[in-house]
Amino acid sequence: MPTQVTFGKGFEYACLITYYNKLKSLGTNVFINNNTAVETVEYFFSQLDDDSQKRLLIAADVSVKTLINAEPNLSHGDENIELTILKDKSGADGDVRDIIFLKNQTGWEIGISCKHNHHALKHSRLSKTIDFGQKWFGIPVSQTYYDNISGRFLRIKRKKCTNLFWTPFAKNY
Repeated sequence: MPTQVTFGKGFEYACLITYYNKLKSLGTNVFINNNTAVETVEYFFSQLDDDSQKRLLIAADVSVKTLINAEPNLSHGDENIELTILKDKSGADGDVRDIIFLKNQTGWEIGISCKHNHHALKHSRLSKTIDFGQKWFGIPVSQTYYDNISGRFLRIKRKKCTNLFWTPFAKNY
């Protein structure tokens, strides 16, 4: 049976190839930068059986529709779009994106994190203790941020203990 890593990396490849095919079908000038990370995710995808590959491609297709509708820069303009996979070590540096979409001519860039049945879906990227400003932008967050956010995280923790789902909680937040 394939491991979580195999499915996770396989899903990254499914997303990469699905985005490439969709953008190509829209007439976008798109290419894949075949670095070692792309080769790695392609290898893991190839290790999955046909049924698993099909399921990952279907899931990737759903994400394509969402992102294409939300980000017009992906389907408009004459610039080339380079698609690539970030190496895992980027995550250790605070960059959790898996796929990067880059327009080299203008430097426009967007990235997505591809998660498939993964525990990272169950927690936020923000916390009451991590300095995301320093990790993401090289600019530390302020003490005012920590003062404001700590109470919110405390309320979330208390609500978690009551097994309250997010939707009703968010409406009353």
